[in-house]
Amino acid sequence: MLDIQNGKLVIPLYLQNSGGFVLNEIWLYSSVTQNGSEIKNITTLFSQNNISKLASNQTMEVNLSIELNTNITGSIEININASVKDPKYFDW
Repeated sequence: MLDIQNGKLVIPLYLQNSGGFVLNEIWLYSSVTQNGSEIKNITTLFSQNNISKLASNQTMEVNLSIELNTNITGSIEININASVKDPKYFDW
């Protein structure tokens, strides 16, 4: 469920390891774009941007907060990236 309070949008995200091995050192990154250009004045923040370990078949909830203090109109794109140190893996 999305929660909008005081110009902040909170989006719950679920990280799931459906593989047969442990994921170590997961880093989360995000950016906001409109028409292919990054929008710098919209702030994004994960409740936790580093997960030390995600075991096989484990799911973890992380919230992404987006501060909407801007006058930008139209559609925007929220890009989320996860990068795993061991085993090395990268996904959008």
